[in-house]
Amino acid sequence: MDDLSVLAWRSRIASGEAAPEDVVRHYLEAIAARDPEIHAFLLVREEAREEARNLRAEDRQTLPFFGIPVALKDNFLTRGVRTTAGSRMLETYVPPVDATAWERLAHGGAVLLGKTNLDEFAMGVSTETSAFGPTRNPWDPTRTAGGSSGGSAAAVAAGFAPLALGSDTGGSVRQPAAYTGIVGFKPTYGLVSRYGLIPMAASLDTVGVFARTVDDAAYAFVHIAGSDPKDPTSFGKLPPAFADRLAELRRLAYPARAERLRALLSRGFSGAKVALVRELFGDGVSPEVRTAVEAAVRRMEALGARVEAVSVPELEHAGAVYAVVMSAEAASHLGRFDGVRFGLRVPAGDVDALYTRTRSRGFGWEAKRRILFGTYVTLSESFVDLYERALRARRFLASRLEALFADFDFLLGPATPTTAPVVGAAGDVDPVVELTQDLLTLPANLAGLPAVSVPAGRGSDGMPVGLQIVGPRYSDLDVLAFAFAWEEARPPEARPPFGGKVPGSSPREGGSGR
Repeated sequence: MDDLSVLAWRSRIASGEAAPEDVVRHYLEAIAARDPEIHAFLLVREEAREEARNLRAEDRQTLPFFGIPVALKDNFLTRGVRTTAGSRMLETYVPPVDATAWERLAHGGAVLLGKTNLDEFAMGVSTETSAFGPTRNPWDPTRTAGGSSGGSAAAVAAGFAPLALGSDTGGSVRQPAAYTGIVGFKPTYGLVSRYGLIPMAASLDTVGVFARTVDDAAYAFVHIAGSDPKDPTSFGKLPPAFADRLAELRRLAYPARAERLRALLSRGFSGAKVALVRELFGDGVSPEVRTAVEAAVRRMEALGARVEAVSVPELEHAGAVYAVVMSAEAASHLGRFDGVRFGLRVPAGDVDALYTRTRSRGFGWEAKRRILFGTYVTLSESFVDLYERALRARRFLASRLEALFADFDFLLGPATPTTAPVVGAAGDVDPVVELTQDLLTLPANLAGLPAVSVPAGRGSDGMPVGLQIVGPRYSDLDVLAFAFAWEEARPPEARPPFGGKVPGSSPREGGSGR
């Protein structure tokens, strides 16, 4: 049995060529064969076989995800299924509710295949801060799969699942997608409910999608997007044109109208105005990444895109702004894990000792570091000088990026400065090295903009390079359409070797996986 995209699986299931239990068995066998080496999953659900078998046959044609296995980053709450957030603090936690994003997929007929590895409470760039060990890159197991959603990215790249969800606070979907050669999409802040997502930094967190193809990512996005009264940060009223287009795409229930979905995404490059932000091609970007991305841009120009270089010097402060805002919010969220209200409890003789022992044993080093820094930021003595100034700087940066969209449709650049680093390269605690992995992606989070990483080629080491496309708020479908145009137009050497097999196991070079 081949390993196919979501849309291809839906076609086979709808026509009766494949049964949901066969699809689930295919992926469970792939996980059993290779995940001990990759460690994409923290929990694999054998129950998925029975759940797939029990799907109602009459829903085969109408439910958009009927029989499709999905992997979830383990910071999405799943009712009755253990959710750890990659931390000893929640090692035995079983939630009573489902996250809204997963609930919408499940109502559409999706089957939960398992929960994937992540950096502890999504704090990290390589899954190496996970309390349960790192995830390896399927292209080269000596390399990291990125983070914090590295488990979800590796699961899709390795052929363990056709679709996965992750969370993106500073690049945690786009960075691992770039490292593993797949599509990683982060929507406009507030378009997908964060209810049931264990928070890292509430004003930055977004729910993102991992897929092998852009149309798979679009298909998933339009079904999980939408207002949610359970999430106070969920959007209210959408711009009418965007709302109409979103509704039209959502009505394209597979298989009858799937080609229509692709047609709506197929706009090509003609007339598109693209800005190359010089600061996103800075000294930290490796020559091989720069070469791959510049080759992609030249091809787009040849096919009709209008490209112009611009400068946003204020972006040099984005890392510092992000570090202050993220750490302050993360420290605030982690305050609830004290041994009394949530998670692990280490018995002690008094309350102060209970707090100390529980948090010392439950949190890893990265969480402790961010708690300490975030607590310092929010102290009354430093609050105005640090946190409030960072918020003002954030608003200014966002306004500078938004101003570019008066003249341009998209911003383009590399998604990561290098290809996937070797596991352990960042050392035990090196926040500067860690931050550089997200410097190209975090501006979109500070401004709440939609962005996608799509494969653009490979470096001299044979590892994938990701191209990042950023658009203005509520341009999510245009960003995906532009990414789709690139996916269709890119030369064979820029395509990931998908088409059914894990890289390194007789891939079909240039296959689309559809």
